[in-house]
Amino acid sequence: MTIEFKSDSACLSDQDLLEPVVCFANTSGGTLLIGVEDDGKLTGLHKKDLKFPPSYLSAMVANRTVPPLSVDTQIINLSEIP
Repeated sequence: MTIEFKSDSACLSDQDLLEPVVCFANTSGGTLLIGVEDDGKLTGLHKKDLKFPPSYLSAMVANRTVPPLSVDTQIINLSEIP
C-alpha cells in the first residue's frame, strides 16, 4: 500500500500524478514510481517528460495541493539499472 507504479508511455496528466501523491499524504506516505508498469517492468518516462528537471514535479505538486505538499523527486537513468 506504499508503492504505486505509473506507466508514462502515454504521457501522464498532472491529475494522474497528483492522485496517488495526495493519497499517500493522507496515510503514512509512500513511493510513486513513474515509468514503471503494473507488472514492475521499467519502461521509462515519456519523451515529453524527459525535458523537465526533477524539481518541476515537486513544484507542480506544491502548487496544486492545499496545503502545499512537499515531495522528494529523483530521476533514475534506466541505463544505470543492472
